[in-house]
Amino acid sequence: MAARDRRYHGCLVLLFAIQTRSQTAARPRVAIIGSGISGASTAYFLARARRDAELVIFERDRAVGGRTRTRAWRGARTAPPIDEGATSVSTLNVYLVEWMREFNISRATDARGEIGIWDGRSFRFRADAGSPLFAARVLWRYGASPLRLRGALRTTVAKLRAVYELQAAGASFDSPEQLFRALGLFESTQANAATELARAGVGARFVSELVDGASRCNYLQPSAELSAFVNLVSLAGAALEGSVFRVHGGTAALTRRVLNASRARVRTGVEVLAIERRAGSERFTLATRPADRARGAAVELERFDAVVIAAPLEASAIELRVAGAPPVQRERPFVRTHVTFVEADGLSGAWFGASAAAAVGEVLTVTNESLPFHSIGLSARLARAAPEMSAQDAAARRGVWKLFSKAPLADAQLDGLFAARGTTRRVVWDAPGAYPVLRPTPLWPPFKLAPGLAYAGAMESAVSCMETQAIAGRNAALLVAAGLALDRPLRKRSSC
Repeated sequence: MAARDRRYHGCLVLLFAIQTRSQTAARPRVAIIGSGISGASTAYFLARARRDAELVIFERDRAVGGRTRTRAWRGARTAPPIDEGATSVSTLNVYLVEWMREFNISRATDARGEIGIWDGRSFRFRADAGSPLFAARVLWRYGASPLRLRGALRTTVAKLRAVYELQAAGASFDSPEQLFRALGLFESTQANAATELARAGVGARFVSELVDGASRCNYLQPSAELSAFVNLVSLAGAALEGSVFRVHGGTAALTRRVLNASRARVRTGVEVLAIERRAGSERFTLATRPADRARGAAVELERFDAVVIAAPLEASAIELRVAGAPPVQRERPFVRTHVTFVEADGLSGAWFGASAAAAVGEVLTVTNESLPFHSIGLSARLARAAPEMSAQDAAARRGVWKLFSKAPLADAQLDGLFAARGTTRRVVWDAPGAYPVLRPTPLWPPFKLAPGLAYAGAMESAVSCMETQAIAGRNAALLVAAGLALDRPLRKRSSC
C-alpha cells in the first residue's frame, strides 16, 4: 500500500473510532426506579420512542413485578400460579389486552362459580355471572339502578378511552390534574361516590350490596369513602361493563414480558438512596446500594440523562436533591391489606349453608365491620377435571381460595370459613400498602417533577389499577423522550 493510501486508510479508521466514541458518549441513559406495571410500561414505550436510549431499571426486591406478584402454590399434586397482588384484567384495558395479544399470552380458565353477597348471616343475593339469566336476576332485585349506573359507567369509559389517541399522537401531561381535565374527568375525581350515586338515582340496596361489595373487594373501601371516578373504575373491574379475566401464568408473567420487550437492563436487589442534579448540571446522579445492605457494601454513583420514578415514594427513602423540583408530599395514606390463601375442599356449609357452599365461588360482603373478611374468591382448582367428570364432581375439587381483610385472620376463623382447610399462606401488603386511600382530594403530586425527572407513581393519587398505571408509564415515557430529543440529540464529530 502506498504511503498516501496508508495515511488515508488510517484517517478513516481514526474517523470511525472518533464517531463511534462520540455516539456512545452521547447515547442518552435513562434510569427507571421500579419494575411494576408502570415501570414496565415506561420502559416499553420509551424503548420505542428513543431506540438509541440505554434503559436501566432499578428494583429493590429480588424479583421484578412490583405489585404484580405471582407465585406457584406448593404442596399439592399441581402447582398453579397464584396472584398475590394485582389479579384481574378487564376487556376495557387497552394496553393490557394489546400486550397479551402481542406476547401471545392467553386467559386463565375461570375457576369461580356463583357470586354471593354476604351480610354475616345469609346471602342477600346469589347468581352465576356467566349465566344468561344473570342480568335478569340483577334487574329483578335492584330495579333500574344497574341501568342508571351503567349509563354513567359507559360515559366515563368513553372519556377515559380518549387518552389512548392522545398518547398515540405524542401528547403528555405534567400532572394528573392536567390529564383528567383534558379527558373531562377531573370533576368525577373530586366528587364523592356515594353522593353521585344518590344523585343519579341509584338505589340504596344496589349500592350497599353490589356496588360496595365490589369496592370493598377491589379497594377495601366502600363507595362512601371513594371518589366517583374510582368507584366507576371498581365497577368496571367487577364486570358491570365489559368482562374480567385472569392471566394465564399470572399477572407477573405479563409484566415480565413487557419488561423483556423493552430490552432494558434490570438490576434487582438494588435500592436507590438519592437522586441528585445540581443547578446548572444537565445530568442526574443516582446513589444506589444493595437492598440487603450487606456489610461493607459501598454506595455506587451513576449518571443519567433522565430519571423516572415508577414506584410509590411512600415506600422508599429516596432523597430528591434536584434543583428546581418541588417538594413531593409523602404522607399519601395507603391501605394495609392482608391477603390470605387457603387450600380447602370448599366453603364451610356450617357457615354459609350447604347449597351455597357447593355453588358460590366468590363471596363479597356488605358493610359489616364485624365480619373478619371483605371478600373471598376461588383462585384455582388443584386438579384438572377429567372429561368424564360431572359438573358436581368438578365443583367439589380441592381449590385455593383468596381472602382480603384489613386485619390478619386467625387459624380458628379460617377453620370456620372452610371445609378441610389445608396449606395456608399469608401475605401482607404494607409499606406503603396495596393501594392508596382513594377519597376525593386535590392534593396530587405532579408527573413532571423537573425537566428530565418524571413521577409515574403520581397517578395513584387519583386512581390505582394496572391499566391506569400503564397509562402513567406511557405518559412518563413521553415526558422523558421529548426532553431527550430536545436536550441531548445524538452528536457526530469528525476530525482528520
